[in-house]
Amino acid sequence: MEQGADMDAQMLFREGITALRDKHDPLQARQLIQQSLKLNPENDMAWLWLSRTTDDPQKQLRCIERALKVNPTNAQALTLRAKLLIAAQSQVNANLDWRARLEVVNTPMLISDEAQADPIPEPAQTRTPLTPSPADQQQIARILTRADQLLAQNDVEGALENWVQVLDLQADHPLAMQKAVRYLFKLNYRDDARELIWRALEAGTTSLPIHMTAIDIARHQGDHVEADDLREKVILLPNADDDLISKMIDVFLDDGQPQRAAELLERVVALRPDSQKLLLKLGEIYEQKLGRKAESMLYYERAARLKTHSKEGKDAEQVLRNFTPIVTDRERGSIPLALREALGFGAVFLLLGWQDAGLNLLNMGSERWLGVGLSILGGYLLVTALSSPQQKPVAAWLGGHVPENRPAPPAPKQQVLYQDDMLASGAVQEPTHIPIIPPALRVLITLVGTIVLIGAFILVFSMSIQLLRSPVAPFVPSINDLLTETAP
Repeated sequence: MEQGADMDAQMLFREGITALRDKHDPLQARQLIQQSLKLNPENDMAWLWLSRTTDDPQKQLRCIERALKVNPTNAQALTLRAKLLIAAQSQVNANLDWRARLEVVNTPMLISDEAQADPIPEPAQTRTPLTPSPADQQQIARILTRADQLLAQNDVEGALENWVQVLDLQADHPLAMQKAVRYLFKLNYRDDARELIWRALEAGTTSLPIHMTAIDIARHQGDHVEADDLREKVILLPNADDDLISKMIDVFLDDGQPQRAAELLERVVALRPDSQKLLLKLGEIYEQKLGRKAESMLYYERAARLKTHSKEGKDAEQVLRNFTPIVTDRERGSIPLALREALGFGAVFLLLGWQDAGLNLLNMGSERWLGVGLSILGGYLLVTALSSPQQKPVAAWLGGHVPENRPAPPAPKQQVLYQDDMLASGAVQEPTHIPIIPPALRVLITLVGTIVLIGAFILVFSMSIQLLRSPVAPFVPSINDLLTETAP
């Protein structure tokens, strides 16, 4: 974190404490501390003070859990959490109706008639299952039918109670959740609706509608930290599509959190390596928001490599045209690319042979053509040893191993490595994951290739070499020869 942002976070944190302790203004304190946490979410004491700005035990417990996640040894947080759990248990009694029971901290299910005699809720690890058993599914169908009948009789309270019973059996049942939340909001029981949604979240639901509703609730309540945490969960959900992930990432970017957006997208593209849209998005963040073109090019290149003829792929290719080339495993391991370089040797030797044959290809003969072929072989050996020692599967056949990808040394302090400096040094090297021919064998291949090229040169340039070895004296006419030729 930059020093300026850290100072701002500390200043907002102190102002929040002052607003709560001296001015007794929990609303202002909450806003200030939330702003501080947006700049520095790793301040465990800020989370602890945030819990004191609300009287809602669930909110208090969530803030304390976040503080303990940052610092598990925070004694004040451990003490407060224990007090909250004890207070929550003492609220459970046989006369609580379903609405009050929803407010008990860490109670995963509504208390049945048989359990009302026991004031101790079930342990937190026995959360409501998200996948009901076949027997539970049958019971859910019966309860939903009864709820519809009660709703048809305008008994909304009775229908609500039945929908909540369904959510006891399946915490994220889509129909029961939708109807229960809708009518709870209509009846202005917003806290109860929120509790149903958070129970499903704590049970580990992957339901996108539930997560999106939770984000809306947190945003309208001004809890931006919790809204961002929920967006992060949505981004990492396996059933979230690329468009939704992109929209969630845009929220982080608009909120001034490009580094967090990039880190989240990196986690997503690791799970979805074939998503052109997300690869292009990540490249744009590194280029436009973080000013790290060299890293952005890696993701542009991966997006263009997929070759799906999509708009994202074309955009990635267009951007790559303006960038320094990148050396990837695709280029390192390509035999055709190595052969293309070797053909350059053949072209040079063909020109030598053509000159040696008197600028007539028909007079080259078999020896010169053999020399051209050997020049291609020798050139391929040199290219393999010197510039393409990771061809697949040649390198593996020759006993190669994947080299260790060592991180680049850190830049000196007080020196900023801008994108132009990074690109000026030549092609960017992508970390390699394919074998490379052992150094000793590469030296041997270099020697063999050099010998083959020497032999090829002797074959294609044989006439010229023979003339160099046995030069023929040029004919210089005498005066008599000249007079004889000019006489009538």
